[in-house]
Amino acid sequence: MYSLDKIAKDLGVSKATVSLILSGKAEKSRISSETEEKVKNYCRKINYLPNIHAQRMNQKLVKNIGVLLEPGENIGEESPLSEFNIAQILGGIAIASEKAGFGFSVRIYREGIDDQEIFNSFRNKEIAGLIYYGFRIPEAWKRVFAAENRHVAGIGIAPVSDISSVNIDNFEMSYHLTEYLLKQGCCRFIYLGGTESSYPGTERYNGFKAALQNNQIEFPDENFFMGDFNESKANKIVKEFFSNKKNHADAVVCANDAMAIGAVLGLHESGFKVPQDIAVAGGDNISLGRYFSPALTTFDNRPRLLGEKAFETLMGSINGGEYKHLILKSELIIRQSA
Repeated sequence: MYSLDKIAKDLGVSKATVSLILSGKAEKSRISSETEEKVKNYCRKINYLPNIHAQRMNQKLVKNIGVLLEPGENIGEESPLSEFNIAQILGGIAIASEKAGFGFSVRIYREGIDDQEIFNSFRNKEIAGLIYYGFRIPEAWKRVFAAENRHVAGIGIAPVSDISSVNIDNFEMSYHLTEYLLKQGCCRFIYLGGTESSYPGTERYNGFKAALQNNQIEFPDENFFMGDFNESKANKIVKEFFSNKKNHADAVVCANDAMAIGAVLGLHESGFKVPQDIAVAGGDNISLGRYFSPALTTFDNRPRLLGEKAFETLMGSINGGEYKHLILKSELIIRQSA
């Protein structure tokens, strides 16, 4: 069994010299190129691999971050990583981390997850920081992260202290989308919201209500439904609502595109035409929305940019900067459904 001690003894150099060479610090430590090459050649010859964990513990900064995701229940996805927003967010993180010379590891968040595993990933220097998406971080985690000065960034979360956040302008985009529908002549709405814990979902509903209030349009509470961002649930809600002949609406506004697709299908199954009878609008601008019939009117969630900016803000705090709360500008996508 080879060790640093044995390698140093065989080559007639110090253990520290071998360690510095194998950790890439030869030049900085003014070790001659001849000695460096001799040690490396010998290690290749005996197929010696350094203890990665020991190296990591000795590093001031490990060039790896963690990404923690809660998979949603969006349409037709067999893998949580194939859901549109998650896939695009990961793509953005991959682009930004590669530029910075970092890697990243992905874990799935489930209720009851072992929080010690998350904390120990910092303590063992497996990760230098954490990006999370899709869930509300537990208060106990916040206390531990603050006490241990951990670097964390959240995507789609409410701004809080000691955690960077990145969002699109959800309130404004939902406001502008609703104003567009009003200009199209819509005045009787039903709204399908996300989940109670979703910050973007709450902001989107608040933007919708603000647009109606500013245009003196009444919105009865019974026309709001919690759709959980889920296509099947949205389909069921719409069919049940319009099965009652006393219920009327000329627009269905959904907190995401998955529910908008469910709403359109439910309306078709109920004998309505979209948008001739009832307009439907969503949010996120998923790829399927442009190919769906009718193509969805929506706004862009900009998920790849969310991933890139989350990594950049995380790196800013890792490098000694302040925590930031970014709001990215989006745009309306007007198509055939409204």
